[in-house]
Amino acid sequence: MSRPTISWLRDVVFPIGNFFVFIGLLFYFLRNPGKMMFRSRSQELSRAIAEATTAFNAAKQNFTEAKKRLDAIEMEKEALLKSAKEEIESLKEKSRMALNRLLESIKSENEQKVKESTIHARRQLKMTIAKKIILAAEDLLRKELKEKDFRRLNDEYLETPLYWVNSSEGKSHESKKRGTIRNGT
Repeated sequence: MSRPTISWLRDVVFPIGNFFVFIGLLFYFLRNPGKMMFRSRSQELSRAIAEATTAFNAAKQNFTEAKKRLDAIEMEKEALLKSAKEEIESLKEKSRMALNRLLESIKSENEQKVKESTIHARRQLKMTIAKKIILAAEDLLRKELKEKDFRRLNDEYLETPLYWVNSSEGKSHESKKRGTIRNGT
């Protein structure tokens, strides 16, 4: 067996040269499409980065605005709550004052009614007592006056009407007298 011989030119240089030519041809034909591909890819990435940055900035701005609005809403909520509490307290106080005024007016009306009722009851009581006294006096007079004395008083009384008719004072006095004497008969 013999050893194989290596031809340097044919076995080493030509394949290496072919390789470099192949690489050169690949580079020549694929350089423009490669450039285009990498350029377009780079542009797409730049555009995507720019869009992402714009979207990020918009989202950041929206977040800031939303946070401001939320803070404003919180402040407004607190202000509304505070004003509602103040209004409730004010309404409570107004209601309390109106209720007190109403109670005072009811109390004064009731006191006035009680006074009027008391005065009326006193008058009624005085009238009742006066009637009872008059009736008691009549009964006492009837018991003590005899028939003969009663007729004499009656006759005296009947003779005096001409005097009483002429004066208005006498009429009222006479009617009072007649009423008691007539009641006694």
